[in-house]
Amino acid sequence: MARNPTDDVSQVVLLLDVNPFFWGADAERLNGSVGITFDQYFQHALMFLNGILLLNHTNKIVVIATGSSTCGFLYDSTATENISESITSKGKTKSQESRSELITQSMQEFVSKEEEAVKANPDSSKVQYSNFSGSLAMALCCILSTLLFLNESSRLLLGSCFLVAWLEIGHHCHGYRETSLV
Repeated sequence: MARNPTDDVSQVVLLLDVNPFFWGADAERLNGSVGITFDQYFQHALMFLNGILLLNHTNKIVVIATGSSTCGFLYDSTATENISESITSKGKTKSQESRSELITQSMQEFVSKEEEAVKANPDSSKVQYSNFSGSLAMALCCILSTLLFLNESSRLLLGSCFLVAWLEIGHHCHGYRETSLV
């Protein structure tokens, strides 16, 4: 009996907390313990993602960063597969760059924007919590968009939930396509 090659494909959505109040020098002073550094945390996350891809190279991964003021996509394997022909500023194609390099570059950009936002905020001396509600909404949008493409019969129910979540967070999820909801 022939198996469908997509039977064992999984989608993993990983939310990374990059809140500078949690990982910064003040956090070490407030918590009283050294614990794990941000670099170690990030390297472990990359190893986890590589492990998921080692199980099945067609697995889909999405990485979402969560900060104190914003959240955003760091990597979406379904989106980068579609734009593998595009050229980066270095002259390499996206497919020539490793996933780890793409995720690391996106993480550095996100962390620098997050640090700028914290410095611009006059109440930056107060500890701020991570924006997990926004990143969870983004994760649900990605999962729902995957389900929409796999099961067209559930289009109406999932489509309406997807649009509500999309409007609430004000972000565009990768892979979203406009559909007529009957």
